[in-house]
Amino acid sequence: MNPQNPPPGTFITQQEFNAYSAAWSEAISSGHNLPEIFQRTGQARLTYVKFSLQTIVWLLSTVGARSVKAQFLLKPDADLKQSHFTLALYATDALNGRISAYYLADNQTGSDQPPFNDQIPHDLVKAWLQNWTAAKQVTPAMFASSYGPMEGYSFDIADFMDPLFAARTYDNKEMHIGFGLHEHYPASGTELRQTFGLVIRIYKTTQTAARVQDDPSDEPFFDLSHPFPPGG
Repeated sequence: MNPQNPPPGTFITQQEFNAYSAAWSEAISSGHNLPEIFQRTGQARLTYVKFSLQTIVWLLSTVGARSVKAQFLLKPDADLKQSHFTLALYATDALNGRISAYYLADNQTGSDQPPFNDQIPHDLVKAWLQNWTAAKQVTPAMFASSYGPMEGYSFDIADFMDPLFAARTYDNKEMHIGFGLHEHYPASGTELRQTFGLVIRIYKTTQTAARVQDDPSDEPFFDLSHPFPPGG
């Protein structure tokens, strides 16, 4: 079988990664234009980004991979003056060193609300996703941790392997990484806190006469990650 050529925009360079991650750090520290970062012109708030399953296969096929990092980025938009939030995935080894390319998310249509229906496995994940869409505005406090502003999330390799195995076939399917807000009470007080989180799920892409529609599979959500820093 001949190797499949990746589509344009699948990868970013180390220089681009450094610039986009630095732009995110600056934006979250200052709080400037934070609501606009998660919106696109004429659309609602960004609710997810997506990756083709072939991209995830390449990522998980990295020899020696132990973890998958989801790095928060602020990427310039060629069509807009405002940069927008996105993610890059990469694999790390047992020593937390990067051993894969940087795979960039596709979020051109990521402000469509993923459907809530009977296929959702439990109300907890539904609550996280709805908290994000219901929030009046995006604030720096949603990305705060005891170690400073969050730079991304780290997943055990199994958190990506499990939904991929559950997908069985990869035709017309893609992985969505949804955005949620975890509402919780921290150890240092009784004030309710909202913290940004990521949720993984496989979606089926179906072509209708009107549009391309993303439908959830029968498989569950996965959200067993932890933020960084610490680590990275």
